[in-house]
Amino acid sequence: MATTNPVAFTRRAALTRSAIQPAGDQLPPSVPLKPRRSVAHLDIRSRIRRFPAVSLDRALSAALGMFEQCGIGFVVCDEQCNVLSANEIAQHIFSRRDGLEINSDGLLSTTEEGGESLANVIAQAANAAALKVQGHLRQAIAVSRPQRKRPLTILVQSVQQNAPSRNAAKLALLLITDATLPHDVTADDFRRLFGFTAVESLLANLLMEGKSLAASCAHRGIRRSTGCSHLRRMFKKTGVHQQSHLVALLLKSIGLLRCESDATKLGLRLV
Repeated sequence: MATTNPVAFTRRAALTRSAIQPAGDQLPPSVPLKPRRSVAHLDIRSRIRRFPAVSLDRALSAALGMFEQCGIGFVVCDEQCNVLSANEIAQHIFSRRDGLEINSDGLLSTTEEGGESLANVIAQAANAAALKVQGHLRQAIAVSRPQRKRPLTILVQSVQQNAPSRNAAKLALLLITDATLPHDVTADDFRRLFGFTAVESLLANLLMEGKSLAASCAHRGIRRSTGCSHLRRMFKKTGVHQQSHLVALLLKSIGLLRCESDATKLGLRLV
């Protein structure tokens, strides 16, 4: 999926690098810095301040676009659930009314009843700075979906501007993940990280989906003995000795990425 910059829904708030700074991570006021010889003592934040704001905002937009490659929806809301910005993943969820929608009042809301109130969680996060909450206010909630699909997981994060004022927008960040999306890591990434072959990469993706070795072999139309041979080679390359440990390693290292697989494009099969 091609990455794009977040799409603004309204002009209620100007979303810049300073506008979506997580609470508790404010940069200190600019102060003159003396040159230091040791790289270990360099203050990264002071180096960031030397870059033009436009360059940093472009870098931020590109970073937010990476969420789409991971299959993660990204939303910025105010305290009343007005959507100020959302990436394509989130917009797709809204348009399908797949657990979330923009209702007739133009506010973000859930499509199914039950569970914790999303509006209350967003309001708490958006008002965290006004309530002088120390550090981040972060809360994860499950949002029900139609047709008995597995719920969406939404992480709501408090946000405040670098220069808070009485008229500053009260914002909250939402990260939306869908556990049903396939883990389709590219063969090139598996090769660079672990030295997997193309067919081993296909098997790795199936195992990360939660399939057993037998089910993975059946899915690819191969004998279980062939699958066991591939699995033993994958154990050797990753330094693990159990299938559960292999799956955990793959998920923690690169499984979050949900890119279109080169193997799928080429129609490769396990042999």
